[in-house]
Amino acid sequence: MSPSSKVSSGNAQRLREVVLPTSKRHPPHPFTRLDSADSDSRGSALTEDGEDVGHASNGANIAYGLGNVERHSTGAGIPPISPPQRTDLRPADAPPNYARNRSQNFGLTLGERPTEPVQSFQYPSRPQRPESLFETYNEEPLDTEYLGPPLPAAGLNPDKHPNGHCRSRRHIFKGRKSHLSVTILILAIYSAIGSGAYLFLALVKPRYGKHISTNGGLLPSTVSLLSTLIAKTIELSFVTVFEAFLGQTLCQRAVSKSSRGVTIADMSTRSWIQQPGSIMTNWESVKYAGRTFLGIIALVGSLVALLYTTASDALVSPKLSFGSWNSKEMVGLYNHSFSNPAYLSHICTIPLKEEDTTSCLQIEHASQAYHNFQNYLSDWDQRLSSDGRVDTALKGRPSGSGYKYNTSATANWIEVRDMEQGSEVNGRIVNNVTMAMPHVGVYWAAHDPKNAIMQPKDLQGLGAYSVIASVPSPAVNVLCANMSYDELKPIVYYEWPAVVVDLDVWPSQLPLASSTYWGNKTAVDDIFGFGEKYGRRAPVFPDYPKDYNTVLNRTGYQADSMFMLGKGSDRDDYVLCSMRAEITPACSTRYSIDANRDVIQAHCEDADDQLAFSRSYPDAPVGLTVRDWVDSASTWGDVIGVGIENSTTSRVLTQMIPTSYQLSDKQPSVAEALAVLLGCTLLFGSQGMPFQDYWSHPSTILEPGVYQKSNASIRSQEYASGGQVPWQGIFYVVLVLVFGTNCFCLGYFVLRGGLVTDFFEPQNLFALSINSPESRHLAGSCGGGPEKSDFSLYWRVGVSDGEHVFIGTGEESDNGQARSAGSSPHELEWEDSPIIKTFEQLSKRRRVL
Repeated sequence: MSPSSKVSSGNAQRLREVVLPTSKRHPPHPFTRLDSADSDSRGSALTEDGEDVGHASNGANIAYGLGNVERHSTGAGIPPISPPQRTDLRPADAPPNYARNRSQNFGLTLGERPTEPVQSFQYPSRPQRPESLFETYNEEPLDTEYLGPPLPAAGLNPDKHPNGHCRSRRHIFKGRKSHLSVTILILAIYSAIGSGAYLFLALVKPRYGKHISTNGGLLPSTVSLLSTLIAKTIELSFVTVFEAFLGQTLCQRAVSKSSRGVTIADMSTRSWIQQPGSIMTNWESVKYAGRTFLGIIALVGSLVALLYTTASDALVSPKLSFGSWNSKEMVGLYNHSFSNPAYLSHICTIPLKEEDTTSCLQIEHASQAYHNFQNYLSDWDQRLSSDGRVDTALKGRPSGSGYKYNTSATANWIEVRDMEQGSEVNGRIVNNVTMAMPHVGVYWAAHDPKNAIMQPKDLQGLGAYSVIASVPSPAVNVLCANMSYDELKPIVYYEWPAVVVDLDVWPSQLPLASSTYWGNKTAVDDIFGFGEKYGRRAPVFPDYPKDYNTVLNRTGYQADSMFMLGKGSDRDDYVLCSMRAEITPACSTRYSIDANRDVIQAHCEDADDQLAFSRSYPDAPVGLTVRDWVDSASTWGDVIGVGIENSTTSRVLTQMIPTSYQLSDKQPSVAEALAVLLGCTLLFGSQGMPFQDYWSHPSTILEPGVYQKSNASIRSQEYASGGQVPWQGIFYVVLVLVFGTNCFCLGYFVLRGGLVTDFFEPQNLFALSINSPESRHLAGSCGGGPEKSDFSLYWRVGVSDGEHVFIGTGEESDNGQARSAGSSPHELEWEDSPIIKTFEQLSKRRRVL
C-alpha cells in the first residue's frame, strides 16, 4: 500500500477523537465489541476480519478514521500499539465502494476497492451531532451517541455501476415534448409576444379615448394596475427564459469538444439575472466574466430585466398626455342671429317674471361690465407698478376681458390705426379702436357630445384640451374725436333756434326721421361718416353735459351705433364717441380647459393662423355692422352710469379724454375704456349665434336650433401610451433589447428541439459536484470559497462508461473518462448507452455562444 494511504501518529491526533458509545439506548456499532459487564466500560475495536486491534481503559482516546487508526493509552503500563499497514475500519458487510465513499466525504486517502461479494446490514439509530465538529473527548467514557462518519446505505445502490461510480438515473437530454421543454417554450412565446406588444404600444403611442375614462370605459386606476401586472409577468418570463438560455449555453460549453469549458465566473452569470444585486456583492466574479462576450450578454440581460417594469411604466402604461393637433369639422348648435334682443331676453337666467325682461338684461350687463372694467383697471395698475409705464402702441396695451359660463374670456385689439397720423390728417385728436371678443358658441360646441371631446369630468377631473375654431368673432368699434363747444352746436338740441328742451318728453321733440332728412352738417362728418354721402345720420343730444359727465344717445332712424358726448374740466374739453358692433372675419376663437380654469379668447390678425375665419371664407365681408346690437345694448348705458348725471362711471371716463395725438403711457383712453365696458354685450350676444357671418333663415329664432359645421383643430389630453418627457426615450433601448432577446431565445429553443440537463442550476450542480472526484486545483477553497485565479479556471462536464456524469478540469475530466473506460469490467455493457451517445452528440454540436 502506498505511503499516502497511511496516517501518521500526528495525523491521527488531528482526526476527530470519539468515545465509542456505551449507551443502552443505541445498538452496538458493527465496528465495536462492547462488554457491558466490564466495570471500566471498556470497548474493543475490531478490524473487518474480527481481530481485536486494541482496547481502551478509563480516559483512553480512540482515534477513528477510514484509512488508519491509532490508539494512545493514558493508563499506566499499557504500551502504545503501532498502526497496521491497512486499517480501513469497515464493517464486515460494508459495500465494496464504502472506503471510496468515505474518502470523498472526509477527504481521506482512497482505500482499495474490494471485489468480493458483500452482505447487507442494517442502519443503527441516527447519531446526534455534537455542538462542535472539532470536539475531543478526553474524559472518562460518557453515555454519548455515536459521532462517527455517516454509515453506508443498506445494500448496493441500484443506481450505481458495479465499478462504484454514480450511475445517472435519468437521461441528460429532455425532448421537445417533455414538461420542462414545453414550459420553457410557452414562456418564451408569451414573453416574445408580450414584449413585442409593449414595444409596439410604446412606438405607436395609441390614444385610448373613452376606452379609459370614468364614463363608459375602464377606470384609469384599473388600467394602470393591469399594465403593471402584465409587465411584471413579461419580466418574470423573460428572466426565466433568458436564464434557461444561459444554462443551455453554459452546458454546451462544458461538454463541447471545441470549447475549453466554463469557468466559475461563467457559472455565476446565472445569478446576475435572478439577483442583480449579486453583481455588486460578488464583484470578483464580475471582474473575470464581465470581460467575456457571454458575461457582457448576461450583464445587459440583468440590467434590462431590472429596468423592464420601469420602462414599461414610462412608455407603455397609459397616462394623461396631450396629442398632436387634430384637424376636424366641429359642429355647433345655433338658434338666433347675433345679439338678437328677443332671444337674449328669453334666455336670461335671473328668476324674474317673464314679462320683466328689461330688468334681467340690465342686471346681466351691470354685473359683467363692472367686473370686466375693474379687471381691466387692475391690469393697468399692475403694469404701472412693475414697469412704470405702458406701451403706447395699442397691441401692447391691456385688452378687455370677460367672464361667461365660468370661463374667462380674453379680447384682442384689431384694425389698429395710427392715432397720431389720423389726428394730424383731421386736425384734431381722433382715437379709433376696435376690440374683438371670442365666439362663445365654441364653448357649447366643445361640450357637445356630438364632437366627442373628452371632458375633464370623464378623466376624474384631470383632463384638458384646446380647440381652435374657424368662426367669426363679434367686435365693437369705438371712434372718439375731441370737439369744441361751438363745433357741437349742430347736434345739441339746446342750441337750435326757437326750441325748448323738455327732458320728460325727449326725444319726441326731434323732427320725424325720414329717408330724405339727414340732419345738420357738422365739422366731423367725414370722421364719423355723417350725412347723405355716407348714409348715416348724426346724433342729436338734448344739451351739453356738465363737467365730468356724459350724455348718451341711442335713438335715430335705422341707427347702427350709439353715441356718447362727454366733457372734461375745460370749456372746450368735449369728446364725441360712436359705438357700434360688427362681425369680423379676421379672427379665430380658441378655447382651452384644464383642471384649474377655462379660457376662451379671440386670436386675430395672425398671418400664420390657418383657422382664421377669413382663411376658411376668403369672401367674408369685413366690418359687417349689426343693427340689432343697438337694441340689445340700449339698456347698457343706464345700468352702468353712462349718460347718468354725476355718475362714477362718467367721471372716470371723462378723465381719460386724450390730450395729445398719442396714447398716454399712464392711463387708458376713453375709447379703450368704452370698448372694455361694452365687451360683455358681445359675449352675451354671441351665445347661440351661427358659425357663419350671416343669417339665412326667415325667422330670427330657431327652436330647438340647427347644427352647423366649422373647421377646427383639437388637441386633447387623453390616456395614451408613450413617454411624457423627452428623456424617457432612453427606455426604448430596454424594450428593444428585451424583445430582441426574447425573439432570439424563442428561435433557439424552437430549433434546438429539446433541453440538456442544466448542470449549473444549484440543485444539479450540487449533485454533480458531490459525485465528482475532488480537484487539487481548488485546494484551500472549501472554507472561504474561490478567489482570484480560481474564477478563471476552466471546467468541463464528462461522462464515464458507467453513465456516471461528473465535473472536473479539462485534464481531470478527460482522464476520468479514460480511466473509467479502461477499468470497467462491463465496458461492453455501456457501448450502446443512450446517455453516452447523447453526450457524444452534444460534445460535437455547434455552439451558439
